[in-house]
Amino acid sequence: MAISVKKLSGDEIPEKLRDSYSAADVMFQVEGADGQIHHRRTDVEAAALAVELSEQERSDSSGD
Repeated sequence: MAISVKKLSGDEIPEKLRDSYSAADVMFQVEGADGQIHHRRTDVEAAALAVELSEQERSDSSGD
């Protein structure tokens, strides 16, 4: 499964995270190849996580 990054705004942001980040009107959802969901406040953080997850996936699939 591919890793995906999605921009969330308004009601798309999970309620529990809206409470934690009341000043944030935009968040980013990163879904790993294993289906695990992560949330980040900036596009830079989300992109960095996507790269990290991709490298882990590549490492796991090559048997390292």
